[in-house]
Amino acid sequence: MENNDQIKNESVSNTIPFDISQFPDLQYMKVIFADANNELRELNFEVNTIDSNIIKLSSDGNEHVNLTCPTGVVIKIAAHNAIYFAKAILKIIRNINNKLIFVLKTPTKTIRQQNRRFYRVNAKLPCVLLINNHRSKQQTYLAQSVNISKGGVLLCNTESLFDDSKRDLQFSAGDRCYIAVFLKQNLKVKASAKFIRTEYVDDSYRYAFQFLYMQQTCLDALDKYITKEKLNLLNMIKSD
Repeated sequence: MENNDQIKNESVSNTIPFDISQFPDLQYMKVIFADANNELRELNFEVNTIDSNIIKLSSDGNEHVNLTCPTGVVIKIAAHNAIYFAKAILKIIRNINNKLIFVLKTPTKTIRQQNRRFYRVNAKLPCVLLINNHRSKQQTYLAQSVNISKGGVLLCNTESLFDDSKRDLQFSAGDRCYIAVFLKQNLKVKASAKFIRTEYVDDSYRYAFQFLYMQQTCLDALDKYITKEKLNLLNMIKSD
């Protein structure tokens, strides 16, 4: 079981000044935006220039971007030890020699998050957990998500399907189950999953699961949900 303080520290997102020296081990940069048709886009770029005033990015290929500049976007910067998100102003878009060029105003603030393979969003979503292991008969519980990514989900507030009593569940490493997560009304994702660990935070237990299989339609729905949550970072960073 993981230490309470360690879990809290690892899950914290900090707003800090945008400092170029933080990115000597820059792995990639993405730009997230809603285009003129209100479609969410997330494009990968190479960094050509980054200084205290301007960020110049380029991308190979024939991507068409329908945007009127200047406009607000979110930039995602992956370094070795963390992921950084920042609100930025996209000033110029150019297509030069089959390269898409973005020129942005360098932001003053960024949100730092722990680096992970899958982007994780904090979300309190209703869930159903179906357990079917070798130690007990099939059991179904109601639960609530703490956070979710395309890689898995962290659950809390598990309770019996038949009454309102909270239940502390017992798992062994690798136990399998099925999970349904309700992203919004009339939209849910279902997956098979395996148990990873138990956490004890604020006097209650939380259970982490890794997704093993999810149908493509569910993967697409979850991906769209997570992308929309990324854009909500715009509301977390105050304008200069």
